[in-house]
Amino acid sequence: MSYFLCLAFPSGLSERVTTSFDKRIFQTDASNFPIGMATRGKNASWKAVLLQIGSSSASLIGKAGVRRTHNNDHTGLFVAGIEALLEGENCGSISFLAHWMRGHIESEEVKLRDSQCIMLSGIQKVIDALEEDVRYTVSKSRYLLTADGNF
Repeated sequence: MSYFLCLAFPSGLSERVTTSFDKRIFQTDASNFPIGMATRGKNASWKAVLLQIGSSSASLIGKAGVRRTHNNDHTGLFVAGIEALLEGENCGSISFLAHWMRGHIESEEVKLRDSQCIMLSGIQKVIDALEEDVRYTVSKSRYLLTADGNF
């Protein structure tokens, strides 16, 4: 059992996603997993990947230990990757979701509790208070966001 972080993005950005994140962050295609579908929402053509360091995503979302230390807090790597991804012209928004996995990643149902739209400038504050099974849609411009986080 562990936290898994899923990132969804427009499918044309697969190569940029690979290069935007630190090399320590392992990426696994999750487009057809329940966590990937929940993270994509209505954006069915988007791709979804799991982001992990080691066998878990906990350190990327600040949930790796009782106290955050330089050894177990890699939230900065996640934020830097999101910032790099959204810098490009062809990426108006992305979505991410954290889920405490109790079963198999390929089949465990993810019940979405809520969806929230946030600006890139507020991402660190959101990660500090991250809620499980909430889809966060991050945009660099408030004009690109709609109530459900889709275009």
